[in-house]
Amino acid sequence: MKISIVGAGAVGSALCEDLSSKQYDVTLIEKDAHKLEDLLANYDIMGVLGNAATISVLEEANIKDCDVFIAVTNYDEINLMASIVAKELGAKYTIARVSNPEYTDYLNFSNGKLGIDLIVNPELEAATEMLNNLDYPSAFSVESFFRGRAHLISLDVSEGSQIDGLALSQLGAVFDHIDKILICVVERQGEIFIPYGDFVIRANDRVYVTGDTQQLREFYKVLGGSTKKIRSTMIVGASNIAFHLVPKLIQRKIAVKVIERKEEKALRLAAENEEAVVIVGDGTHPDLLFEEYLENFDALITLTGIDEENIVLSILAKRLGIGKTLTKMDRVALIEYTGLMDLETVVIPHQLFADRIIHLVRSFVRSYGSNIEKFYRIANNQVEAIEFTVASDSRLVGKSLIEINLVDNVMIGSIFRQGQIIIPSGHDQLQAGDRLIIVAYQRDISDLDDILRG
Repeated sequence: MKISIVGAGAVGSALCEDLSSKQYDVTLIEKDAHKLEDLLANYDIMGVLGNAATISVLEEANIKDCDVFIAVTNYDEINLMASIVAKELGAKYTIARVSNPEYTDYLNFSNGKLGIDLIVNPELEAATEMLNNLDYPSAFSVESFFRGRAHLISLDVSEGSQIDGLALSQLGAVFDHIDKILICVVERQGEIFIPYGDFVIRANDRVYVTGDTQQLREFYKVLGGSTKKIRSTMIVGASNIAFHLVPKLIQRKIAVKVIERKEEKALRLAAENEEAVVIVGDGTHPDLLFEEYLENFDALITLTGIDEENIVLSILAKRLGIGKTLTKMDRVALIEYTGLMDLETVVIPHQLFADRIIHLVRSFVRSYGSNIEKFYRIANNQVEAIEFTVASDSRLVGKSLIEINLVDNVMIGSIFRQGQIIIPSGHDQLQAGDRLIIVAYQRDISDLDDILRG
């Protein structure tokens, strides 16, 4: 498959790394020679120097033979123009990154009419991710499946927890509805396990649990998750994410206070969200934070453009006893230090975007098979959680799970059928049209039949 990527920023770099590692034929188009040279030196990709919004540069990149064209520069107008021109030149599928919230409604209305197959807003997706995480204040991550009917959450097992020392087969002793949830991944001292019935949970394990939303909430309480509802949130930084997030918070009746350095951005956010309190000032300065009673808020969301500022603010919030912190970060290399810094939920917008693109690319590769509906990477990107729809010609149709010989390190987390969520047992048979959550450790699953041995 031939993939063209426009832009060597954080999003483009992440896509080059991910897609080239899967042996796709990747061409990067970038007008900054130094950025282009850096990525060409690090990854097995081709490069074209120039402005991707011009026909001559796109022709040099052989866009007429391109299967997927992805424009992800920091300029919406360039992404839109490049995608339109690429489609005219013969690119089969075009994707444009658009970050400006003012464009969203118009572009959604015009989607497809401009010659652009998909418009993705990483900042909007980051806002949605943050909103989901507020539902489980003690969770480190929350992923949504089956259109919100099921979630996959991660929590640490504390000393003295009810499940500390229990095998998975014994969890029914502490939770009545154990058939409605499933612990599908355990992270322990840097090791990843896809656990089965005899696996024993230990204190300090990070467990990833999926299941019916209602029963998952109950098990979340058993694990010691905070049941206090988030009713107030302070946001530092009126970034594009904030413009998407603030109205969603207001819609949920969550009180919002935003601190932003730049007066113009602060005034615009305030004008668009009259119920929010917007302060012009330096949200990284402790004096201002205490003046605005940071310690009285249920959650802090850090959205400045500097990762280090976001980290320090989140650490301060935890020391003040704030129940939930959400930290926006751009540089993945810093993530390895977050455990030492006791951060909770970290949201990386360009990683969300990369996951979305990989989901689409894999769908194209196996377009004849079972459809990928959702794709997430969890447990430090070592595990994939994928929602599939079972195709009528899948080899799994009509087979009970006890008959299915799965490849190693793969688990079927749950089944969604006729509005009901089923935590699978050995006797459950898969049917065409079922939707599944597949959890796979260090495997590239493009089609549902890839989980079968032989």
